[in-house]
Amino acid sequence: MTSITPKRENLPANTEEAITSQMEEAHLILAAAMPALANELVEIGLSPKVKPYVKVPAIAEAYKILQTGVIDRQNREKLESIRLALDQLENGTTREVIDV
Repeated sequence: MTSITPKRENLPANTEEAITSQMEEAHLILAAAMPALANELVEIGLSPKVKPYVKVPAIAEAYKILQTGVIDRQNREKLESIRLALDQLENGTTREVIDV
């Protein structure tokens, strides 16, 4: 049985760049639409006309989005702290305590 997934060595050199570019463009489109999508999600969750079997996933998704945002922010802060600590180690100006 042959695989339909191309092997990395058979891909053109610029394929990864093209994929990265397309993903960046897709993320920009989604980011621009997020406020409107968030409003729709809230309307679905709060509307008395929407059936409960639709509301539950909408509300769960809203919580998941918020949780992901909080975790992403915390991870960025920790990563920045690690970068600062590494820069200080590389430059010989270490902090008294390195909290990772």
